[in-house]
Amino acid sequence: MACKRFLLIGYYGFGNDGDAWLLHKSVQILREKDPDSAICALYNPAKILRKKIAPFESSSILKEITFVNRWNPWAILKTILSADAVVCGGGGLLQDRSSKRSLAYYTGILILARALGKKRYLMGMGIGPLTHKLSKRLVAWAVNGAKVSVRDTESHALLAEICPKTSSIVATDLAYYKAVLQPDPKARQKAPLIGLSLAPLNATRLAALSEGLSRMPQDFLFVMGDPWQDEILSWKCDVLQAKIVDRMAVLSQKTGETRRTPLDRHTLKWAVVMRYHVGVWASLRNIPFLAVCEDPKLAALAESLGQPMLDLSKPVEELADAIHQATLDLIENYSLYQAKLTEKTPQLIAQSAGLALSPTTKTLEQ
Repeated sequence: MACKRFLLIGYYGFGNDGDAWLLHKSVQILREKDPDSAICALYNPAKILRKKIAPFESSSILKEITFVNRWNPWAILKTILSADAVVCGGGGLLQDRSSKRSLAYYTGILILARALGKKRYLMGMGIGPLTHKLSKRLVAWAVNGAKVSVRDTESHALLAEICPKTSSIVATDLAYYKAVLQPDPKARQKAPLIGLSLAPLNATRLAALSEGLSRMPQDFLFVMGDPWQDEILSWKCDVLQAKIVDRMAVLSQKTGETRRTPLDRHTLKWAVVMRYHVGVWASLRNIPFLAVCEDPKLAALAESLGQPMLDLSKPVEELADAIHQATLDLIENYSLYQAKLTEKTPQLIAQSAGLALSPTTKTLEQ
């Protein structure tokens, strides 16, 4: 029997543009499979009350979704009971680096769905890092018997290690699904802005990173992957303050707030990136980027696209010089890195077709 009622789970409703992008793509895939299916999504109740707005969530494709309070256990149980399948809509939900409680939350829902005999589908997932034995066991219990596609080979290998009975296919990130390349001709101007996307970082490392970047002659555009968190972060880059021309740029064309600027209105030639989906955004516009990596998933993305990387695990006293040298390398080899994007990004878009034909969606009717 075909699945008609879906529950989507993810980090939705917290103002994070990347996760809102994934929600949009997840709904797109499910609607293509069955336009009449009923879709519910677990959501931050603050968004339900219109206290927070994420740009991609204003899309018309989301208007017929039912939002469920993600903090109400009875509402979650009722929704799972009425659903035919629970769907993880991409992203790095199954990891314990940023939060063990978050991992317990998502695996708990999947384990409950499994206990209730519901189908489980994981689309374009990033698996790991999983640093504790209990974390690996939770993920193994959660995905055992589920239909899984992952976004990189590292996730595929980790899943095979912790849950060998569950097969997965390597697709790509959901954001690449039926994406359209939008190369920016303005990016070739002589003196454009540099995009800057940061993630939370301890004060000492942030200061060193800012000092190294301040040596660049160009001004910076601060890209907010998570507007509610990143605006505060942008003000902590003390030595860069005079060089940041706009700290309110967001990924989407629809900002949801008048004080925010759609990123596509700006002129960028290259970017320094710490957030995964800002790297995806740059690749779709043929904008080379330097991946400043604490997150192994961002490192995997940069490697797949042939883009330069800087490992943040370097001693802090070396970090300012290291970021400066890495940016000089990007400038010197700009044409090479742009050519890599021209070659590799279409491959990821083509690979994303597996998200629609993979076990994740192909077996929705089984």
